[in-house]
Amino acid sequence: MQTFILRTALALMTGTVTFAQTPELIRGLFAMNAASLAAEGLPAAGVAPGARFALLGRNLGSTLEHVTARVTIDGASLDATLLSVTPQRIDALLPLHAPLGLGSVALEVNGTQLTAPIRIVERAFGISSEPVPGANGRRLRGTGLGRDRSPAGIEVIVAGQSVPAGGVTSHPDGWEDIDFDVPTGTESCATPVGVRINGRVSNTAIFATASDCPAPGSGSREDRNTGTIVLSRTHSAFEGFSSIADLGDGAFLRGPGFAGSYRPFGTVQAGSCTLQYFIEQDAPEIPFQELDAGPRLDVRGPKGTRDLERRSKGHYTREFGQQLETSIPGLPQQSSELYLERGEYTITGFGGADVGPFSTRITVPAPTVWTNTEVAASIDRARDLQIEWRDGSEQQIVTFQGASVAGERPQVAAAFTCAERGDKGALTVPASFLSALPATQRRGDSIVTFSVAAERPVEFTATGLDGPGTLSYSQAGTNQAQFR
Repeated sequence: MQTFILRTALALMTGTVTFAQTPELIRGLFAMNAASLAAEGLPAAGVAPGARFALLGRNLGSTLEHVTARVTIDGASLDATLLSVTPQRIDALLPLHAPLGLGSVALEVNGTQLTAPIRIVERAFGISSEPVPGANGRRLRGTGLGRDRSPAGIEVIVAGQSVPAGGVTSHPDGWEDIDFDVPTGTESCATPVGVRINGRVSNTAIFATASDCPAPGSGSREDRNTGTIVLSRTHSAFEGFSSIADLGDGAFLRGPGFAGSYRPFGTVQAGSCTLQYFIEQDAPEIPFQELDAGPRLDVRGPKGTRDLERRSKGHYTREFGQQLETSIPGLPQQSSELYLERGEYTITGFGGADVGPFSTRITVPAPTVWTNTEVAASIDRARDLQIEWRDGSEQQIVTFQGASVAGERPQVAAAFTCAERGDKGALTVPASFLSALPATQRRGDSIVTFSVAAERPVEFTATGLDGPGTLSYSQAGTNQAQFR
C-alpha cells in the first residue's frame, strides 16, 4: 500500500493533456521552481529571484540552440539564462534583480513563440533529489532562497527533527547548497530531508546519511526478474458509499532493476514526514515485460482456498470478498463474505515458462484500528494534527497520508506522508506540512489514507527470479477529507 496515496491522488486528476507536434507548453501551467515543481495553486508556488525555474511542454527541442527566454514583470523585460533543454522541459535562471510580482515568460523555440505566466516571490525553496557529490548526506542542493542567502532562519528537517542550517553556498547556475548536521539516531540509507523557512516546508528529498550506504548509482540497473504478491484489506468511504474489500494481487515482471538505490520506493522512515507535489501530465512508459509464473496462484487460509486468477501473462489478481453499504435512499446494499481474517496464509505458485514453483507463508494480524477518524471531516491546516490508533505492534509501520487537488486543467496536487511504528499508538502531522496542501474547494478534491503494513515483507525464492520475491499484507482506509 506504499504507493496507494499516489495512485489515488492521480486518480482524482482525470483527463489527459494533448499536444500538437509543434513546440507547445502545457496550457495554464506557470513557470515553477525547477527543484520542487510546486505549481501555481499550491501554497509553495512561485519562483524566487536568482532561482532556477522550469517550463513543461512537448517538442521543446534538445539543445540550447534556437531557444531564447525573456521575463517581463512590472514593465521590466529581463533576459533569463537558459540552462537545459529537453523535449518536455526547459530550465532557465531568473536574474537575481528581478522584481517581485506577476509577470510572463516569453520563449522562442525554433521560431515558435510561446508564453507562460510566472509569479516572482521573495522566497520559495525547493530541494533537488540528487545528492551533492562528496557531501556524505550532510549537504542538500536546491534553489529558491531569493536575495537573502544567509543561513539565518533556515531549518533543515531531518527525519522529523529540526536542525539549523550550517551554511549556504551559492552557485552561478542557481543551485544553492545547504550544510546541516544529522541528528544522532536518524542516520539511514533513506533519510527524508526538507527545509523550513518562515514556517513553510519545502518538498522532501531522500538522502543516505548513514556511513555504510551504497554510493549513488551503484548496483545493477539492468533488467531484473521480480515477483511481488500483496494481500490487502481496504476500506473506502466516499459520497455516501462505504466499502470493505479483501484483495490479492501478484505481479511477475522483468524490467529495470534498482539494486543499490537508496530508497525502497514509497517507504517513509518511522517518526518522520515527507511532502511531494504532482502535476497532471502524460505518464511515462516503464518498459516492463510480464513473466509466466503458471496458470494461477493459490491462497490457503482459515476460510479455505482461493485462487488468484491470471489476468495476463504475469499478472494475477482476485477480489476475495466485499461489503458495500450506502446511505443513499433506494440503492441496495451489496456484500459477500470477507476472506482475509486473522491467521496464517500459504501462497502457492505452480510454476510456468519463466518462473518456477514456490510456496510461502504469511501471518495476517488482527486489524489496527484508527480511533479518531472524525478528525478528517475538518482539518485545520494551521494546527498540528494528531492521529491515534490501537492494536498496533512494533513490527508494523502505520502511515497516514493526505492529498489535496488545486486548479482546473492542468490539475496540481500536494501530498504528505507521515509514518510511525505501530506500538506508538499516535503520530502528529505538523502544521507546516498541512499548510503546504491547498484548501479543499470541492467534495472529492481531498483525501486521507490510514494504512498499516509490516516493516519488512516476507521473502520467497523461485527459479527464474533475480533475487527473492516478496509477499506482504496491508490494511488501508481512505476517506474524503476537508483541509481548511
